[in-house]
Amino acid sequence: MFSNDRTILPTFGRPILSLPRNQIFTKIGFIFWLLLSVIQGWTQDTTTVLHYLDNAKQATTYNETFDQFQRAYTLAKQLKYTKGIQLSLAFMGGIEFERGENPKALRYLLEELDILVDATMPTRMVMVSTIIGDIYTREKLFEEALPYYHQALTQSNTNELFQKLGNSYAALLKPDTAYIYYARQLPFTDKKDPNFRINIYQDIVDAYQQAENYEKALGYNKRILSIMQNAGKPDSELAIIYNNIGYDYNFLKDYQEAINYFEKAYTLTDEIDYQTLASLQINIGIAYFNLGTTSSSIQAFTVAEALLKLIKAAQESQINHLLSNVYLKSNDLY
Repeated sequence: MFSNDRTILPTFGRPILSLPRNQIFTKIGFIFWLLLSVIQGWTQDTTTVLHYLDNAKQATTYNETFDQFQRAYTLAKQLKYTKGIQLSLAFMGGIEFERGENPKALRYLLEELDILVDATMPTRMVMVSTIIGDIYTREKLFEEALPYYHQALTQSNTNELFQKLGNSYAALLKPDTAYIYYARQLPFTDKKDPNFRINIYQDIVDAYQQAENYEKALGYNKRILSIMQNAGKPDSELAIIYNNIGYDYNFLKDYQEAINYFEKAYTLTDEIDYQTLASLQINIGIAYFNLGTTSSSIQAFTVAEALLKLIKAAQESQINHLLSNVYLKSNDLY
């Protein structure tokens, strides 16, 4: 049997008070208005950040530019407005980079890069990583440049990045690694246009010569010669590669073969290109001297001396001609 007495449940804390429906809606409306005000205020503040950056772009002096950047950056930090911070750093990093202020540019761009990695912005990340690598390269800090070029490479396989990596490894006297990155450009070359391929192989040659590996440099120079011959390159360009092959043979102490290639280059050089002809005769003279043939060495140096005198004579003749024209136009005698 149940008792007719009603069970009273205990209450804890303050009792919940019910509100009339109109007061409930009033309270909800107030909260919504408050929230909307906060959003509108934040939006206005973020717009102010962008306004400061616009002012910075239009400023006519560095001090004005920096002042507006500082305002934009500081406000963006206060608001935790990530995009505004990133845009501010990107802008000022670019300004300092163009001014050649590498340490300042580096400071801004490194901070921006941290944001870009977290925000997954691959296109801008590639650009900033590459610029940071370029800054270190400008300062000849090739080891420091490498991680940033490699970071950019994770998102972008471009010939530009392959070449930058190749150049960095070449400067660090790591020609085999430089070759790997230079060679990665080759699949993108147009066989109908040999110049790009020639330039890639020339970079490879330079890397091996820089590391004093003349045997490998010689092999790639001969590959360049083959490409140039198949492309029907003019004698003036073939003369350059013959000289370069002679240069490698000279350092490999195959002096007679060096002389043979220097002489081929000399034969193909324009007869009025006195400077190149003189340089080739000097190379021939050095190779003969290394070979121990003193008389032939002296003969080559004598020819080089005569050619250099022709350059001086030609320059003086040109000056005299110009002076004659000036005097003639002023109705004066010369």
